Amino acid sequence: MAPNKEDLLQLCYASLDKRLQGLKRAQAAVDESMSGAVKSSAGDKHNTERAHLQLQSEKLGQQFKVLDQQRLVLSKIITDSVTGRVHLGSLVQTDQQWYFLSIPAGELILNDSSFWAIAPQSPIGQLLLGKAAGDSFSWNGKSQEIKAIY
Repeated sequence: MAPNKEDLLQLCYASLDKRLQGLKRAQAAVDESMSGAVKSSAGDKHNTERAHLQLQSEKLGQQFKVLDQQRLVLSKIITDSVTGRVHLGSLVQTDQQWYFLSIPAGELILNDSSFWAIAPQSPIGQLLLGKAAGDSFSWNGKSQEIKAIY
């Protein structure tokens, strides 16, 4: 019996929520440092510190955008869709591993089993897209056979 894709999808959302909380804490720390840097009048050192903090804030802003894009990808997954070919939202069982084509959330543990949440754009996601049960592919020098697609 295949694992419940809805449960895997919820684990992906939880992964995004955890990353979002970390980004919010980092942004709060940068904001606090910026407000302290505004009060300083150390000349060039002040300008360098402020520029560094601004750069950190911009990088965090990009990471927030990535999370928003990944949340949008998850919202497009239809968990009860099975087409016989690997696509976004497919749960793929190979002779070595389970893959959930969704977002790059890494390893997910569900009912003491390991699943790899990967993006369709990832190298292994590209190898899997469009494949059917019985097809094989090679990853890291090892051949894997697709046993089932859910």
